[in-house]
Amino acid sequence: MNLPVTTKQLYPKRATREYWDFLLGISTGDRDQHGNFILRRGLTPSETASLRDRARDLAPFLEPGKKTEIARLVVEMILGFGQGSVPRAEAQAVAVQYVKNLSDMPLWCIARACNKFAMGEVTEADLGKGNKWNIGNKPSTAQLRIVAHSIVKPWAEESTRIFMTMRGTAAPPTDPAERARIGTKMTALAEELQKNHEAQRLIETEEERHRRNESRQRAYQTILAEYRHRGIKPVYSDGDKTIPVAIGTLISLGWEIQDHPEGGEKILVAPPLQPAPKGREHYDRT
Repeated sequence: MNLPVTTKQLYPKRATREYWDFLLGISTGDRDQHGNFILRRGLTPSETASLRDRARDLAPFLEPGKKTEIARLVVEMILGFGQGSVPRAEAQAVAVQYVKNLSDMPLWCIARACNKFAMGEVTEADLGKGNKWNIGNKPSTAQLRIVAHSIVKPWAEESTRIFMTMRGTAAPPTDPAERARIGTKMTALAEELQKNHEAQRLIETEEERHRRNESRQRAYQTILAEYRHRGIKPVYSDGDKTIPVAIGTLISLGWEIQDHPEGGEKILVAPPLQPAPKGREHYDRT
């Protein structure tokens, strides 16, 4: 059955807020193996009847329109954009492509989409980002379908949700003892996961420390190799002589390479100590 498209029938009747609260609240949000909703409880006979009535009311609005009626709507839209300069035969030939792209859509949403384009009400938000429409030209077949689909989408999704609810299964009840057992088990699992996380963090910290130490030792070996290559006695920054200082670093600080007084390998000599700069207090006293 196809609905006659009139001004009063450009949209199906909207459901009440109480109905939507029930339809959204009865489901747990999970689905069973068949893709239907798992319900918080079983439906009562009156609830089932109410859903069945709503589905029956929506059904005519979701049936595909007749191709001849779709073509009529599209032709009128095209002629409107042509401002009378487009021959009807040409408009009818162009409409064939639109009908192919809209043949599965309800007639009322196609009519509403055609009206939106004719009245210049379609925006980029309706078509999607980057999909622009020139208000002086007729829409493409894809643009007309996008707008028509967005119009019917809420009712199509509602119908799907109704049938997924009516075919849904109630979640099995859980007695208090079983709920407490599961809660204890989940708490123990959470504690175990936390322990594993801490252990993993310690392992990663130790591994990171080991990698840093290896990297540091390689750097020290490179520094000592330069000392040996240049025949200079190494200079260390610690009393245990485990941390050599790079030759370039010392030279940048004013150290000089000199021959050892007793011969043999060369040595690095530190710059003479400079007297500390006098502060303002010194000049104030003088």
